[in-house]
Amino acid sequence: MLDVYRWYRVISLVKNNLPKPLKRLFQELKYRVYVQLKQKLLLTKVNATHARLQSNIAGSKSVRVVFLVLHKSIWKVDSVFQKMLNDQYFDPIILVCPHVQDDDEIARNSLRETYRFFKEKNYPVVSSYNEVTSAWVRLEELEPSLIFFTNPHPLTMPEYYTNAYENYLTCYVPYYFMATNHVDRVASEFSAFMLSSMWRTYWPHDLAFDQFTLYSLTNGVGGIVTGYPACESLVCSSNDSRGNVWKHQSRAKKKVIYAPHHTIEKDERSLSFFLSIADQMLAIAKENSDSIQWAFKPHPLLKTKLYSHAKWGKIRTDCYFSFWEGQSYTQLEEGEYVDLFKQSDAIVHDCSSFIVEYALMKKPGLYLIHPSKLDLLVNEFGKLVLKEYQLAQNFEQIEGFLKDLINGELEVEKHRDGLFHKYVQKYYESKLPTDRIIENLKTSLKLV
Repeated sequence: MLDVYRWYRVISLVKNNLPKPLKRLFQELKYRVYVQLKQKLLLTKVNATHARLQSNIAGSKSVRVVFLVLHKSIWKVDSVFQKMLNDQYFDPIILVCPHVQDDDEIARNSLRETYRFFKEKNYPVVSSYNEVTSAWVRLEELEPSLIFFTNPHPLTMPEYYTNAYENYLTCYVPYYFMATNHVDRVASEFSAFMLSSMWRTYWPHDLAFDQFTLYSLTNGVGGIVTGYPACESLVCSSNDSRGNVWKHQSRAKKKVIYAPHHTIEKDERSLSFFLSIADQMLAIAKENSDSIQWAFKPHPLLKTKLYSHAKWGKIRTDCYFSFWEGQSYTQLEEGEYVDLFKQSDAIVHDCSSFIVEYALMKKPGLYLIHPSKLDLLVNEFGKLVLKEYQLAQNFEQIEGFLKDLINGELEVEKHRDGLFHKYVQKYYESKLPTDRIIENLKTSLKLV
């Protein structure tokens, strides 16, 4: 912290003796150093709070854990939550929080749907908005000892974001597999103050942890590589199935998932091909209705972005989603997808987490990405996993993939002896990510 302060003083002195053209540049540099200094001071306070809370909780008979959730579709810690439900040392509960960047109606509906999703699973869950009293629930009312974040971005109210990580012991499991760099520049993504403020961060692979160590304000302190808990149900055979989740068909058809990402902005960091192929995907679904049944699995933020898009809007978007929901050979999927993946035959997508998650299925996959964006948006771990896919950059290649799938001519070369297989062996075979997380919490809090 003293080094940052010295830099601030040096820049202040130098700036005063510079010609005007350079003063603005140094003013910008001075501001950045000031922000870093302020963050360092706040982080010192947060760390002191963590040390005090950790000491107070140590040896407790039961630890109240509050999971902060915005969307049901990016609930990636179900195995951790279930493990805690069955462990005498933990008392977990879910708090459904509002996504404040949505308009009021969408935010309220999302809040209700997500709450209902967990209620139907018979999980202990609380909505952050009390419709009887028209008041927002305060975190202190739930008396948390530990808080799990499921999203690192300031998308909700400060009560469920800054107030949480500044005043409670907090943990974070990424909401996506971190196979891409689409969210932000690597440096700014991993240097985010929120991540450095976590008491514990549990990373899906070594590359993510190495980046966190390099760019975080804490040099990686509190970070642990555990593997990704969301993939356990995909890797391991389980009897916990919802049965056949695909619509019944009168004849055998290939079951194909179409999963578009939400980054539809005209931006170099956009992953999504959706705007350029949306109508063509409808056409090919109709043309192949006798041989393919489809599951439309959009990213949860796609609908909101289409609502505000100049060429789409609410009416066109709702009609589009209704098509996928309403045909006998199509279905709309906006929730859990483990059984959907396991019972499918192939996927066409441009999402981030699904790169790794569907590769675990050892089934044909087509990933949509322009070659110019491969190095920009896909990290080294993601490139390793994309060896399990075919790649496409236009609709003609999508047509070719589907034709080969229908005709049984799709050869899927699997690199089972490669690095991806070694990764699976390392984090999912001898011990599962969930077990590593629970063991780390128990050891850190001296619960055993």
